[in-house]
Amino acid sequence: MVKNTKGGRNAKKMGRKFTGSGTTNNKLRSANPNEECEIYACVNKLLGNGMAHVVDTKGTTLMLHIRNKFRGRGKRDNAINVGSVVLVGTRSFETKKEGKLSNCDLLEVYNSNEVKRLEEQTNTDFTSFKKIQNKLHHEDNCNDEDGFEFATAKSHNDFTIENQILQELEKNNDQQNNSDLLADDEEINIDDI
Repeated sequence: MVKNTKGGRNAKKMGRKFTGSGTTNNKLRSANPNEECEIYACVNKLLGNGMAHVVDTKGTTLMLHIRNKFRGRGKRDNAINVGSVVLVGTRSFETKKEGKLSNCDLLEVYNSNEVKRLEEQTNTDFTSFKKIQNKLHHEDNCNDEDGFEFATAKSHNDFTIENQILQELEKNNDQQNNSDLLADDEEINIDDI
């Protein structure tokens, strides 16, 4: 009997019955060349409720439906994030409605190592996906700056000219405020306010 080192309420979550067969499966599922319905896509936007927007290699956007196999307990090894490369099956039996995205179902989720293996084995070009991933990575980096913009350093002369202009503006503002105070010779009674 195996010693229970985890214990507590989460002990059964990693039980042997949920870990799979115990052997690693090195077989990589790729798109069947005989099937036109199986295509590679990249997740563009997660919508929630088991749906997402994906972009295929041609650049068309599809509505992805995540099956229950990839949700719940099966989510551990099949985590879907924005920028993930997936294998989807389009619904050829459905008619496309005007103004709506075509539907597709999730068949496989690939991690970065599997994507490299796919490129080598199937000679598939994933450059369009890399553009999407780089765009998303760039947006994340822009959000990390918190609105600060860094500029190049100016020469010493530029700073002295700007300082002189600012000092002249401050003097003009002080003179206008003083002239306004001198024009009003009335005393203000606090009791009247």
